[in-house]
Amino acid sequence: MPELYGPTLKYIGLAIREFTPVLVELKSSASQDNKKKLEDLLEMYSDIAKKIDKFKLNFDDPNRFYTGEPAVIEINFSDDILESLSRLVIRLLEKWKSDLADIKNKPYLTEKNEERLHKLQELIWPLDATVKASGTLFNKHSSKGALIFPAEIKEKNTPPAIEKNQEYVPLFPRALVELVPGALKTLCEEFDFSYQHEKPNASMLLLRKIIPLAIVRKFQQIGREKEIKLNGEFLPTKALLGKAKEIMSSPRIYDQIIDYKFFIDSSQHIFSVSSHMEDIPRPATAIRIMLEDFFQS
Repeated sequence: MPELYGPTLKYIGLAIREFTPVLVELKSSASQDNKKKLEDLLEMYSDIAKKIDKFKLNFDDPNRFYTGEPAVIEINFSDDILESLSRLVIRLLEKWKSDLADIKNKPYLTEKNEERLHKLQELIWPLDATVKASGTLFNKHSSKGALIFPAEIKEKNTPPAIEKNQEYVPLFPRALVELVPGALKTLCEEFDFSYQHEKPNASMLLLRKIIPLAIVRKFQQIGREKEIKLNGEFLPTKALLGKAKEIMSSPRIYDQIIDYKFFIDSSQHIFSVSSHMEDIPRPATAIRIMLEDFFQS
């Protein structure tokens, strides 16, 4: 029977709590085949959460051992389930990083924002270190990237929501998506799913997330990550773009992204601005060109 450290189970428990509502929402509009898969996943997560709860773990600081908690826990999970749960935790880490970037990009931080920012900073660094540490469960499966749920990838033989009488052509070509790093690939696939199914707000939010992550992954790829950090934290998106301009093959790539960045950000921060399907292709094309420049060469 596998032995897991308490913090490992805590991160798994937090990931299940975070994404259970996502699965419930996906289930409401999924095909019959995917609905069954999502039901099975929800059933599995519910049972695992109950098993974890039996150990009465304190989730306030998942990386800390509290008095009375077992340091090592035996729990009956197969290798396949452990892989799936590890990738779920990696997805949680990516979401925390994205949420942190969103808060940092806000023009004004409320007291609640400040509390959430500090909480995320304390959550992210130990989990990030665990994922990167050789020999850990999460590191073992990190190369496979964050978990993608059923219904988040275009289903075979499902008519596209856009151009129902024509073959759907993704804004991010599959050949390009296969070249980008794991977490970024997941965002590109989620964008394609949202755009295909006429979800403009979700599409715009994903474009907003893709920009900074693409820059971070490119600088990591070329061994220059230190240049895009300040006091151990990644720079805000605008500053990241300023750094990225230095490695882009043409200044026009930067100019196009900057031209659309205000509108992309406005769709999230200005309540009177709403996204429409016709708003998506132009900023998406600019970002696609940036991805091609970064990862096709």
